[in-house]
Amino acid sequence: MPNYIHDFDDSALGTVVPTGFTSRWVTTTRWAVEGSAPSRYFQRTLTEGSAARYFTSLDSVVGDANSDQVEVLLRMRVSGSMLQASTIGAILRGSGGAASETGYAATRYGDLLRLSKYSGGSVSILTNSPTLSPAIANSAWTWLRFRASGLSPTLLQAKIWEDDGSLTPSSEPGTPTSGWTVEFTDNSPITAAGWVGPFFPGGSQDLDIAEIVVATNGGTASFAATVSNRGRLMMLGIG
Repeated sequence: MPNYIHDFDDSALGTVVPTGFTSRWVTTTRWAVEGSAPSRYFQRTLTEGSAARYFTSLDSVVGDANSDQVEVLLRMRVSGSMLQASTIGAILRGSGGAASETGYAATRYGDLLRLSKYSGGSVSILTNSPTLSPAIANSAWTWLRFRASGLSPTLLQAKIWEDDGSLTPSSEPGTPTSGWTVEFTDNSPITAAGWVGPFFPGGSQDLDIAEIVVATNGGTASFAATVSNRGRLMMLGIG
């Protein structure tokens, strides 16, 4: 049950697609990697009206035949005003291209956590969580854990919580296998193993993703805390 762990210290400075990732769905190569210590994150900056289905998959998971039973853990934030739009999150069991996107998404939606399903380019909302309590500030670093287990049916589980300043998921509610913010059972599921990674569908916000860990074959994504000078990845404005 491997854990794939990624930060950005191996990404070259400049405008590049970050080492270890592939741009999917609506693709772009407009990323800039900058030094940052101790924070390690990449940012997508877009102007109003530039929302699109930007998804970057973690290369190390591609080819793992057990990535249908998968969990992702990542640290993220919206560094700008929070609009009522699905702004930032993660994709599991991803496939397809622009206008044929397929996969499960967990995204922060204002003061909710939303589970959605993309199928051949169409999107359906599976469920929304209750209003997040305690509330999470728009600019706060938060953790997202998102899991898909089983095949037919598939159980989707996700939780979100605010970072306590330690840059680790130590403030996670419940345990890594309990205390979910939202759950949904899909009886007409996407079953194929697929891409996994951060998802940036929001519009005018600056959207940041830091550490990302992926576990396959039914494992639990776990993060070993390290604080050092790492690379910062910024996705530049488009359009």
